[in-house]
Amino acid sequence: LIVPASFDASILNVETNIQVVGVDGVWLCTKRSVFEKFKFDELTLTGFHGYDIDFSLQVFSEFKVCVVFDILLKHYSCGRCDRKYVAGKLEIYKKWRKKLPMSYRKHSDKEYLEFHWRALNNFMGLIINLKYNYFFVLYYFFVFSCNRFFSIKPFFKVLKKVVVQKLV
Repeated sequence: LIVPASFDASILNVETNIQVVGVDGVWLCTKRSVFEKFKFDELTLTGFHGYDIDFSLQVFSEFKVCVVFDILLKHYSCGRCDRKYVAGKLEIYKKWRKKLPMSYRKHSDKEYLEFHWRALNNFMGLIINLKYNYFFVLYYFFVFSCNRFFSIKPFFKVLKKVVVQKLV
């Protein structure tokens, strides 16, 4: 979680940390025993993106994963949502798709449906803005739409965005 230096964690109603499932971050910290048990996947994730999420998903299988707010550090890069970022996210999806979605708390089917379509809408916007070709965009639209979260109304809403933004 990247927040401004002036961020006040108390607005989250937490003391110093919040529980999450995965971390896409600048600094990961864990006990040596955890790091020895769960390794970075250097075969699947060969680029800069995705290793931290993959590692934290592995850890989440047995431990709590948290974001802390009582350690201050300055990150001099905002990161880039470029094609390498997308490639890393797709590798994460391919590796973890049978276990996704994950949560540290129970959600209703309605909540999962809403999370899914919001995330798909954001992803479609990202790959459209990165000027991926039409077939790539449509392929991933159908890959991520045709699953247990399929619902006709959000399907056509996101499809409209894909068609309109790619044709304009």
